[in-house]
Amino acid sequence: MFTVQSETQGMIKFVGRLDASQTAYAESELAKVQGQVTVDLSGLEYISSAGLGLFIGLYRRLTSAGGSLVIVGASDHVRHIFRLARLDQLLTFK
Repeated sequence: MFTVQSETQGMIKFVGRLDASQTAYAESELAKVQGQVTVDLSGLEYISSAGLGLFIGLYRRLTSAGGSLVIVGASDHVRHIFRLARLDQLLTFK
């Protein structure tokens, strides 16, 4: 199971497992955000390459419109997956 929760204005939280079967849902939720966005991954257990692609698209969309993307709360395991894909060099983690 995977959910996207709106925490506050500009803050969303991912909970569960983000894989290819959840990308359409995640894309529809991410389409709602703009400007300065923080994504809390503290509830994310797993992310596939399809999920990583969502972050690339979100980053490109936000930054091309003058916004930004910050990722917080990623577990060591999830952060390692971003690192393997070298997305830690593109995205901002706090």
